[in-house]
Amino acid sequence: MSARYVSIVKGLHKLGVVAALTASCLLIAGADAMSAPMAWGSDAASASGWSAVRPAAGMRSVHPTLVPRFTPAGAIGTITRPVTPSTVGTGILIEGGIHFSYGGGQTDYFASIIADQRASGTTGDLVLHLIATTNPPAGTFSYYDLASADLGTLDAGTEFDSLDTGEIAFAKPPSGCYYVSELLLEDGHFADVRTFSSGSSAAPEVTGYSIFPMGGAPSCSTNTSCTRTSNGACVISSRFQVTAIYDNANTGAGVGQVLSFNGTRAESDESVFYYFTDPSNFELGVKVLDACAFSSNFWVFIGGLTNQYWVVDILDTATGNHKSYGNALGNLTVTVADTAALPCP
Repeated sequence: MSARYVSIVKGLHKLGVVAALTASCLLIAGADAMSAPMAWGSDAASASGWSAVRPAAGMRSVHPTLVPRFTPAGAIGTITRPVTPSTVGTGILIEGGIHFSYGGGQTDYFASIIADQRASGTTGDLVLHLIATTNPPAGTFSYYDLASADLGTLDAGTEFDSLDTGEIAFAKPPSGCYYVSELLLEDGHFADVRTFSSGSSAAPEVTGYSIFPMGGAPSCSTNTSCTRTSNGACVISSRFQVTAIYDNANTGAGVGQVLSFNGTRAESDESVFYYFTDPSNFELGVKVLDACAFSSNFWVFIGGLTNQYWVVDILDTATGNHKSYGNALGNLTVTVADTAALPCP
């Protein structure tokens, strides 16, 4: 069993205040020039995701010694995603195109670039997992570990290029419909995650995550549903699920909670208010407006009284379209007014 490597020096995304999970085009096998699909029975699929890669000076390309790991069937992991999008957070990123295919107990997954953007030092041990989740991975999430490969370590300012696991053992989850992601861990801790997605190259920040049937499930609908939780709000007739996460220098990362006034949730059909660490302290407000009667989009407005790091995630449960907004730690929140946020109907 061998991995295939192509040494192509590529650049990195520059750090940004607002960055979405911007995989911009789903290419089903046959349209994908990187690899052909594995056609091993009905429980087989292939998908890719792409995002633009901007050049950055000073990065050096290296080759990993990739060691596939055995993943027991049904293995479950739990991880906290402290920062999203990754370009603001850990300094270790999955960049460029990603691809996977599976079937017949085997999988093959690919990442264009894994980069260490840190100013100095060497990473811990990096392991690239292929995972399945019942919801898009955000906050603290549990996942089925489908396969994994140990990459070793990266020095600051270097990147792995064109990582391809080759065909390795694939541990099927229980029968069902799943989101599939590449999850990068550093010494067992979150580094980055990229979820396989579809969308339009004309609107790269609108990302509809793909859902895959696994473990013998015959087919899957792209529709999901919205569930109100302490940190999740449902707006516009419960069509859109809104969540928030944060990070700060004092308490660290966490999940934003829906604010309450005298025991009543601060949530309406169009808006929701969040607190981060203190239930009496308003931090962030999110409004989604149905503007379909006079435009082709739903509108999103976000305002806050905080300089903490935060990311708001909005999922259209009717279509699977998805969009994220964020603020870098130490920056005073700037009002978001996005009148082209998510497409109608």
